[in-house]
Amino acid sequence: MGLGLIISIALVISVKGESMNNTCDSSPCKNGGTCQNSNEEPYYTCVCHPEYQGTQCEEITFIISTTNNCKYHVNLRDKKLFTDTKSTCRSLGGARAMMKTAKIQNLVESQAIKQYGATGGEIGFWIGGYKDKNRWTWADGTDVPTTGKNSKWAVNQHSSNGYMMFITSFRTTRENMKWHAVPNNLKKKGYICEISVVDRCLLFPCLNSGTCTSIGCQRKCQCMGGYMGENCKNNVCDSSPCTNGGTCELSTKEPYYTCVCQPEYRGTQCKNIRLFHDTTNNCKYHVNLYDKKSFVETNSTCSSLGGAIAMMKTTEIQDLVESRIIKQYGATGEALEFWIGGFKVSNSWMWVDGTDVPTTGKDSKWSTNHHTSTGSMILSPHGGDRENMMWFAKPNNRKRGYICEISAVDRCLLFPCHNSGTCTQIGCQKKCDCMWGYTGENCENRVSQISCFQSGISIQWNRENHKMGRVYKLHLEDLTSKTTKATNVQILVTEEASINIGNVSDPSPIHCFPSTRLSISPNKYILVDLWVARIRMSLKSVAKVHYIFDESKLKVELVDLS
Repeated sequence: MGLGLIISIALVISVKGESMNNTCDSSPCKNGGTCQNSNEEPYYTCVCHPEYQGTQCEEITFIISTTNNCKYHVNLRDKKLFTDTKSTCRSLGGARAMMKTAKIQNLVESQAIKQYGATGGEIGFWIGGYKDKNRWTWADGTDVPTTGKNSKWAVNQHSSNGYMMFITSFRTTRENMKWHAVPNNLKKKGYICEISVVDRCLLFPCLNSGTCTSIGCQRKCQCMGGYMGENCKNNVCDSSPCTNGGTCELSTKEPYYTCVCQPEYRGTQCKNIRLFHDTTNNCKYHVNLYDKKSFVETNSTCSSLGGAIAMMKTTEIQDLVESRIIKQYGATGEALEFWIGGFKVSNSWMWVDGTDVPTTGKDSKWSTNHHTSTGSMILSPHGGDRENMMWFAKPNNRKRGYICEISAVDRCLLFPCHNSGTCTQIGCQKKCDCMWGYTGENCENRVSQISCFQSGISIQWNRENHKMGRVYKLHLEDLTSKTTKATNVQILVTEEASINIGNVSDPSPIHCFPSTRLSISPNKYILVDLWVARIRMSLKSVAKVHYIFDESKLKVELVDLS
């Protein structure tokens, strides 16, 4: 009995000692941990690398952020390519870390220092940012900031291409780590993963049937058509995509809304003005009652559209515009008022291109006696019926609807001014500024001329400008000194339509040089018509024609004496 007990005790001691001596031989420590024998069960201790923990170094080391319920794993031992870190972090239930705030950056930096020390060689970690189409994005598709307090880019690194790394700024200290762009995926580096502590899609669900996807400690909503925002809370109409008073309605097709535009506008967002085309005169018209303006504002608006306030020069144009008004706003209803391109100046009504507005005839649409008033012109129904609209004179400052005209062609190209005249397009009209010696709609007619020769002065006149039987006086002006004096030469306009004056002096000869201007203007009285001479009628409103010498050329200047 005694001998058996001794043998049993010795056997137990022998077996226990053998277990103590051979425990580390089975390599119980994982992930590169170092096994050390121990006198206590399990008779070994694992000294883990800083990236791992647990009895056998089987658990990864995390730093937990209570601010955003997120765990971070910092790993410098198991170096990987950038592309491989995606699957590694995903296998942990997370994603490559997205350093979206300064607090997260400071937390991860402190963990790196805790694991690897505050001093030593440079260390770097792949994080969840990359450049795509010249734009830096995080792994969840949001933008990586390049400026501001949450941006940790090292100097000019954001202008490079590649993948993002969190790297120590200095080789001696590991504080104040920065973001760097690494241009290729050829080097294995450390990495940082983020894993959510909570189910973010459960805590923060996507609204309006949106689909939630958890990406690391972030979550992303894929919204159903018509909805938008971080939680799919807003629909596309909340952003007011329809302009110019358009009404937004949700749709099942992209862009998931439809704009019901005011009659003056068109397009997906009602940004384009609605025009109707008159093929007869190659002119487009825009009728607008929604965006009311004063006459001056209307002039500016129509100019910005490349046109002018509409000039109702013919019955055909009037009828066309009237039919458009009825189409847009109906044939009956409240009285509508639209600015058109006529205004009164010096007791005369003029269109904005400088031509006369008729007060009588088939193309005149004046309401009774309104042409005797002042102001600017509007087009308005005579009553509730919107057919047979009339012209009215109204004050300029009140806001009303308006009508613009925009030419569909380049009228100055199609109908050029002759004889070097300058063409200006005004709406669907064109105007010629004629060179000296010419007049007419297209500068096709010659006017009076003065020619200077050594022997004297030759004067020719056009009877449209200078009437027969009227006496004109020759004036001499020195443009340098800006002085003018009448000569002793008087010109009687006769059927000859020309006159030559030799050896003119007053008292010295008249010389032609660049700073001289000669002009002919009516004498104070008509001398030939005896009946007019008897009542000595003063010619107060007759145009004076100046002829300015420009070296070998003469330039005509018309001056209104009224």
